[in-house]
Parts: sequence; structure tokens; C-alpha cells
Amino acid sequence: RRESLANGTLLANTAEQTRRAASDNSDATMYLLGFTGAGLARYHQILAHEGTEMQKILNVSFWVLINLAAAALVLVNICGTNLSVLMGSLSPPKQHFLHKRIEWLTKYLSSFVNMGIGGVLFSGIFVGWGCSSSCTVVVPVFDEFSDAGTRTQEDGVCYATTAIVPAVISGIATLACLVMYVGVRRAKSRAKAKFQSQGQTHLDFDHVETFNKTLAVWSSQASLFSGFVFYNVVCFDSDVLHAPIPARFSLGVTGWNVLFLAVTDASFALGVAIVVVIGFVRSNMKDLQTQAEQELFKEELDQIYRLIGTSRSVALYCFMASFALLGVVKMSPARWEPAIVTVIAATMYVFWEMWAHRTFEDAMKSTQTLEDLGTWQDVFGIDWLITYPRINDQMSIASNAFFFGAFAYNGVNFLFRPEAVFAGAYTGMFAMCFMLALSLVLAENTLNMHMARLDTEAKKEKYGRWWTLQLRDAWKIYCRIYQSFLAGVALLGPVKLWEYNQTSVVECTFGPKGEPPGPCQQIYTDNLVVQQSYSRQYGCAITLAGLSFLFVCRYFVGYYSDMAVEIMMQMTEEHKERLKRGEKVKAEESREFRIEEIEENVEPMAEEQPSGKKTQPFLKRSLTSVDRVPFKEVMEDLSIPMTACTFQTGNVFYEVVFTVVNPDDVAANWMYLGFSLVTLAFGTLTIISTQVIIFWILDFQTDEGKERFAAKLAPTVDKMFRFYRVTLVSWLVAMMASSSVKYPEFWWYSLSTSCFALTMILGVWTAIVRKAANRYENMVEEEAAPSWKELFKKWRATKK
Repeated sequence: RRESLANGTLLANTAEQTRRAASDNSDATMYLLGFTGAGLARYHQILAHEGTEMQKILNVSFWVLINLAAAALVLVNICGTNLSVLMGSLSPPKQHFLHKRIEWLTKYLSSFVNMGIGGVLFSGIFVGWGCSSSCTVVVPVFDEFSDAGTRTQEDGVCYATTAIVPAVISGIATLACLVMYVGVRRAKSRAKAKFQSQGQTHLDFDHVETFNKTLAVWSSQASLFSGFVFYNVVCFDSDVLHAPIPARFSLGVTGWNVLFLAVTDASFALGVAIVVVIGFVRSNMKDLQTQAEQELFKEELDQIYRLIGTSRSVALYCFMASFALLGVVKMSPARWEPAIVTVIAATMYVFWEMWAHRTFEDAMKSTQTLEDLGTWQDVFGIDWLITYPRINDQMSIASNAFFFGAFAYNGVNFLFRPEAVFAGAYTGMFAMCFMLALSLVLAENTLNMHMARLDTEAKKEKYGRWWTLQLRDAWKIYCRIYQSFLAGVALLGPVKLWEYNQTSVVECTFGPKGEPPGPCQQIYTDNLVVQQSYSRQYGCAITLAGLSFLFVCRYFVGYYSDMAVEIMMQMTEEHKERLKRGEKVKAEESREFRIEEIEENVEPMAEEQPSGKKTQPFLKRSLTSVDRVPFKEVMEDLSIPMTACTFQTGNVFYEVVFTVVNPDDVAANWMYLGFSLVTLAFGTLTIISTQVIIFWILDFQTDEGKERFAAKLAPTVDKMFRFYRVTLVSWLVAMMASSSVKYPEFWWYSLSTSCFALTMILGVWTAIVRKAANRYENMVEEEAAPSWKELFKKWRATKK
């Protein structure tokens, strides 16, 4: 192995890369696939009398492309998920054998990924014609000789009149993808040529793994926000040009509307283009057979990597601008709170970005070595030589926060009662949640781009030590994100629309025949009073759920944080005891240790550092002195309910925002709304709690601290799975009443399907748990004195 590493001929684990690529492709396309349904539903066929031949061709082109894209994305999700699960259950030799047998499938799967995502992007060129309502309308005509008449005319309120905007933006993004594809292919050719001529290589192969992980995160996030804004792109006609929805008038084509369409489509097009280009990069990376070739390929992609990062930042800024204009283009009276909060937060972030760039430039110019930098001392008085590796891991909170930001975007996007008393507070609170989440994602993007450009350990460490302070601020921002989200949920009760009826109209004073109408004004109908009564009757439940779980989540966050700090304080006291005994160790690096390396880390003599200060000792790793469990397994187990709850929490929040009431069935209303709120509340609690635990595990600089913290958290893993089960069961119970609320004549539809699902889940669940418990008892009886690590693995397998 060492010889093959020296000459660069070590084969890459292509089977494992294929498994990860299949899983990442499924994740990256899942959200976009969901939102293609909006495009299919909003398609409007142009009839013979509604347009020219060219418009008909463009209209049909959108329909064909969006169908092909949806079909390809469905195939990618089904095949990618099954392939990932199947290969993940096999041993490495069997993975390699299976990969050889289905290598043709993995190649075609990459092609279908590009076809599906590219089809969505290409369909964006024709969306203005495909999702446009009729531009002709029958209008009344008054003249001096007759009381009334009608005629058909072009009223101008249709998507086709502004279709050129998304056509140009999506067309430019499509051309950019083609250019980037050529650049990726050339980079691959240069990497192969350099590998053949270079001979021996001395490269850091870990950079390839970090590079692939970063691209996977970027692709997943880009798919998420492009999918969210795609809804507004395809619904521009019905939700913007003909807004507000619960009114008998339309805002029509305005400058604000066109600007909103431009920034929204730019966010969509750039996001999809990022997913497409990252797909190109990863498929070409997988084609390279050796790790050395992959590392050289990664170096050749430096310019494209920076372009992807810059495009991602631009797309997120367009996402911000789209959010800021929601209150202007979809609501009457206009709500300016999102725009105000966006401008203030974006300005503050730009100043922070300038600060980060100056720090990065200083690190780039630095000629210091790690010895020159000396050690970094944390708040507990422990010295560390290298600190930056944990920063990227801990900034993963940005991906989790991004989901809350996306939920907040929908919360404002679907506000249909902007005239409500608490509408300003509601939009302002969700605007705070959205902007804090986007700022955190942009900061993570800045960190990844800067770290990729720093070529020495010393430069990365110099820049990383500045980030250790920013990490604390990022944690505070994450806490404010979930707090503002739950506060916004509490304000949803008084402002949501409970029945889809008209709450306002525009009345104009008509003059004599032949004269234009007089002044017009927006007035509210009796339905507004009905909406307020429903807010008092049902909205109190939403407010109570939001406020109560705001305090519950705050308690859990404080509990786990205090637990981590307590362990750190205990370790500090143990350090002091060791100092009294005269034991000294070297300053620790932030890296992982194997069990056999543990005893080697303690040295009998102190060592002077360049700063002239002696290092404090690191705890001797004794497996019997304290309770410790493998932290990686705990983190992996916690990620399962966190990922699952993220999906259903987002869907249930959408249901709570959109839920209607059935005036004739109060019991069904309470059942549907009540259990949906239980799902939303416990789902949010599970997401936040698991993320907090993972963040604090990663905050420990050493494995010993992580393992001690994980040992105390072992019962918490059970608790998080119980919370997840509560959300799953409560979601299905809520769905039992869904048809009764929305479609009373078909009340038995959702009742029958949900009851069947509950029966299957609870029955199979009980059988699996009992079987696993029996196997666990048998294994414990058969084996004599198993190690703590073996017991933990068996316990973990039992829980799964």
C-alpha cells in the first residue's frame, strides 16, 4: 500500500464512490423533483384562438421538457436510493463485485441525472409560454347608444407578455453549463497528462474526499433553493400577476413584478446550473481510476470550483432579493417588512464578508510555519497546535439552518391575509429567520472557498484560528434561527387564511355612460370577519404550540450545552491534577486517534513552545477511568431521525400554513390541525436537539471528550427516535382527517389509507423490536465478558 501511494498507482475505491454518488444524486434531485409537479400542474395549453403558431410551439416545448425531466428525476431517485441502500448493506469485496456487474447502470444513471436536471433548466426557457394564462379576456363595453356590450381584447395580464425574462436568464445559464462542461473535460485531460508525465506523486489524498463532500453539500442546497423558487417561477401568472389571491382584482404587470421574476428566475437558473456542473465534476472524478489522478484533477478544477462558489453566492443573493419582494408583488396592502429586514441583514453580512476577505488575504500572504504560530489556547486553558479541521464539520449547522430558512420563505410566500393586525410581526419574524439562515449558508460558502485556496497547513491554521471565534457567533445565530421560526409559527394563528374566499374587493365610482370610472378603493368584505372568528377559534392552538415549544426547545438546547461544558470543566480539573503531579504532554492536534495510539500520546516531560509558555497536559486516555462510547456511531444514529424529521416537518408546516376548515365538521378540523401541530412541534424539537448534540460533540478537540459526551448522551439517542416515532404516528393520524376537512364527500379516502399505514407500521415495528430484543439477549448470554465497544455496537444494532 505504501509503495502504491508513493508512485500514485493506488486504485480509488470506485465502488464506495459509486454508492455515495448514487445517494448524493438522489438527495440533490429529491427537492427539485417535488417542485417539478408545480410546473406540470401550472401548464396551460394555448388554444387555437389564443396565440400564434410560434407561441404554440414554445408552449408545447415546455410541456415536453418538463415531462421528460420529471421522468428522468423519478428514475434517478428510485435507482439511486435502491443502489445506495443495497451497496451499503454489503461488505467491501461484495460491493466491488456488484459494482463491476452493474457498472453500465451507474454510467447511465449519471446520464439520467444530467438529463433530468438539464431538462428542468432547459424548460425554464419556455416557462413563460407554458405556464401563461390566456392573454385575451371578455370585457364589458359601454357606449352612448346601448346599455352594455362585450368584446374580446388583449388585457396584457398574462405570463406570455413577460416570457422573455426567464427565457433570457435560463438561456444564459444553459450556455454557462455548456462552457463549464468543456472546462471540466479539459481539466480531466490535463490531469491525466500530468499523471503520466509526473511519475511519483506526493499528494494529500484527503483533499479529494473533502472536495467531494463540499460539492455534495453545495449540490443539495442548490437543489433545495432552486426548487423552492421554481414554484414562484411557474406560478408567476396565477400568484403574482393575478395577486392577491383572496380578492376580486389583480395587481397586473408592474415594474416590481418584473424585477421579482428576474431575481427569482436567476436564483432558479443558477441553482440548477450549479447542480448540473457539480454532476459533471463528480461523474468525471469517478471515471479516474487512481487517487493520484483524482487529486490532480481536483487541482486542475480550481478555477471552476471558484466559479461554482461565486455562482452559488450570487444565486443566494438573488434568493434574498426574491424573498424581499414577496410582500410587494403578492400582497395588498403591501408588506415591506421582508424588504426592510433583508436590506439591513444583507448590508451587515457584506461588511462581515469584507472582514473575512481581509483575514483571508492576510493568511494568503503569511509566511509563518506551524511552529511560528505557536499553540492556541481554548477557554479551558488547553493548548492546541491545529484547530481548523473541526471548523468545517461544525459549520454543517448551516445546512440544517437552511431548511428553517426555506420554511420561512414559504411562510411569507403564502400569506394571504396581509391586512391582518399581526401580519407585520409575522412577516418580520420569518424574514429574520430567513436572512439569518441565508447569512449562515453564505458564511459556510466563504469558508469552503477560502480553505480550498490556502495551500499550506500553516495558512489554513492561521485563517482557522480567526474562524474559531466566528464559530461561536455562528452558533448564536443558529439559536436565533430556530427561535424566530417558532415565534413566527406562534404568529401564524392570527394571520392565516382559513377559507379560500374573497376578503377584499376594489370598488370604483362609475360616471355617466361613455366616461371613465371615478376613484377606486380597496375595501374588505364580510368574509374578513369570518376569517377573524376562525383565527380566534383555531389559531389559538397554533399560537400555543409555537410558544410552548419555543421554551421546550430552549430548555433542551441549554441542557445539552450545559452538559458539554460540564464535561469540559471536568477535563480541565483533571488537567490541573496532572499538572500538580508534574506530568506534561505535547500540544494536541485536532485529529482522530486509534485505540492503540492512546497510550503513546502521554509524554513524561514538558515541552517548551515558541511562545515561551509550557503546554498543559492532555488527559491520558484510559478506557476504564470514565464512561466512553464511540462518538461516530452516536452521531450517525442521531443523523437518522434528524434527516427523517426534516422532511416531514417541512411538509407538515406547509399543511399548517395551507390548512382550511370545514364549517360542518369541527371535530375533523381539530383532529387534522391538532395532530399536524404535534408533528410540527416534535419534528422541530428533534431537528434542533440532534443538531445541538452533534455540534457539541464536534466542539471537543479530542476523541476522549467526544466519547465522554457521547456516553452521557447514549439514552438521548432512544429519546430522539421516540420523538421521531411520535411525529410519524401523529402525521398519519392527522392525515386520517385530511379528506374530511378538504373533501367531505370523499371523507374515507385518507382515513382508509392512513389506517392501513398505521397498522402496518405499528405491527411490523413491534415484531422487529421484539425479534431484535430476543437476539440481543441470546447474544449476551452466549458471550462471556464482551468489551464495552462490542456491547455498544450490539445495542446500536438492536435500536436500528
